[in-house]
Amino acid sequence: MLKKSYTVVKKKGRQVKNKISFIASTENQDRYGDVVNQNGWTLAAYDRNPVVLFNHQANMLPIGKGFVRVKDGQLLIDVEFDQDDELARKIEKKARGGFLNAVSVGFNPIEAINRSELPKDHPAYTTKGGQFFNKSELLEVSIVTIPANSEATSMSYDKINLRKMIKSMIVEEVRAAIKVEAPNGFHWMDYKDGPVLMEGDNIDHEGASSSFEFDVIEEHDPDMLRSDMEEDKGHYDKEEESSEDEKSMTEDKEKDEENKDHYDEDEDDKKDKGFLTDSERDLLRYILQS
Repeated sequence: MLKKSYTVVKKKGRQVKNKISFIASTENQDRYGDVVNQNGWTLAAYDRNPVVLFNHQANMLPIGKGFVRVKDGQLLIDVEFDQDDELARKIEKKARGGFLNAVSVGFNPIEAINRSELPKDHPAYTTKGGQFFNKSELLEVSIVTIPANSEATSMSYDKINLRKMIKSMIVEEVRAAIKVEAPNGFHWMDYKDGPVLMEGDNIDHEGASSSFEFDVIEEHDPDMLRSDMEEDKGHYDKEEESSEDEKSMTEDKEKDEENKDHYDEDEDDKKDKGFLTDSERDLLRYILQS
């Protein structure tokens, strides 16, 4: 299946209710040098399964359905977005706001020829390469963010805004993906310092809900920390200081005990060396008198 992308052209007066009209294909040369004959479209297969996808994601459910026709040498499509699908509503909003401005067709080539092999008087003839698709079977149409066709990239906003738009879409999808349901027998309470789980499934009171959608932030913000964390830290510091004091007192006491033991030993030595027994005194006196 081949895919060709084109710039969205919204037809005035056709944006009614949930439908937006686009020019899905023209006979202009695309970035690959190919040309699609607009009078050679086979639309029966698409009419039986008129899916509109997002970025050709065939493994995902469609975001809408299309009504196609060929008029004035162009393939036109009216897209009706699925209002029961959250992603489809987001894409429709961005398309109406001009943030998504390209579509792409997926088709099966039935009859194709190199452009260099066409008669020289044929409008699509060239020696620079590319193919001429004379007959093609339309299979699907997609709303796309970054089209492959060079014409489809000539949007009204610059590349920086395009990156911001894609980033915004990703963030929205992530934010939707982290909606957490409360377990059975519990409910969420939205307190000022953050959500907490509470026993019971009754949510008929202020701040209670069966699910909670957590915020996504891009970088750490110290100002968002809970206020009681500083109090806990201060309490922890006091406990540390108290523990250090007790440890210091214990060490001092042990040193005092060691010093005392050492002092007692010295005193005993002095007693042993500085004082004679009665018999030693008598012997010393006898020696001195003789």
